[in-house]
This record gives sequence, structure tokens and C-alpha cells, in this order.
Amino acid sequence: MASSLRQTSNVVHVPDNCVANLMYYLNCVLDLIDYNDNNLYKFCDYENYDDLSAQELRVLWVLCLTLSPDELIDKCMFQSNVLCGTSTNRFYELSQTQQLRLMVSSTIFIGGQARRVKKFMAYRQVWMVNNYIQPMLQLPGAIQRQIQFEQVAENISQACIIS
Repeated sequence: MASSLRQTSNVVHVPDNCVANLMYYLNCVLDLIDYNDNNLYKFCDYENYDDLSAQELRVLWVLCLTLSPDELIDKCMFQSNVLCGTSTNRFYELSQTQQLRLMVSSTIFIGGQARRVKKFMAYRQVWMVNNYIQPMLQLPGAIQRQIQFEQVAENISQACIIS
């Protein structure tokens, strides 16, 4: 059935890192809904995941909490191994929903604001575990490591002042 549908997915390679995985998750979510905040795209650049500061990692964590799967599942995200084919997730045009008999919401409310749904995504449970559940559990440790790194870098820069 999935082969006759018009999917809009691209093959991507996400670095094996909890920050990169959450950035990829956020990138997928912003592909699904109309979220016109250009400031968010820095948090979707998963190939440059190691460029985020500790403060930006905290923002990423809050964004992913705000745009959690709980807000999206069975509205514009659907667990379906069949629709995923050989992938762990796939995106589809909204026009496919009648053929699949899916009830995709045209609008969802996030943070008290209505957001238009642009497309829907099918995913396997392993995709959710690898790109949201596990990374959200690991990110607090990554934030702590980044804070320590930034403190060491600051101490080194202060120790190397040439007068």
C-alpha cells in the first residue's frame, strides 16, 4: 500500500549523538507543522549539533518538550510500520489521508497557539525511541558536560591574558 502513496521523504544521515537526534526530531516536527519562527532553524541543523552552547541546549530541551510527541501523535504523526516501508519514518502529503482513512488534524494547538498541519509522518517505534525518548533522557547530562567545557574554556582564556 505504501508504494502507491506520494511520500515526500528524503534520506538523511543523523550523527549518533543525543543532541543531533533531538535536533533531527525538531527538524521533522517543523516539517510537519507551520511554525514560522526563523530563530528555530538553528536548533534543526543536526549536522552541526556540536555548535550549540549550554544555554542553547537548554532551549532545545524546552522546544522538544513543547513540541513533544504527545502533542502530535494521532494528529500529524502516526505509528505505522507499513507506511514506513524500509525506513524508520516517512513523510506524506496531506492529500493521502483519505486514501489511508487517517484522521489528520488540519490544525493543532501548541503552546496555546493554533498551528497549521502541512503534512503527516509515519514512524516506527524505534524512530521515536532513537530520536526523542532516549535523547531527552540523555540531554541533561550533555548540558552538564557543555557547562563544564565552557567553564574550562573561560578559565583558560582568562589565564592566557597577555598584558
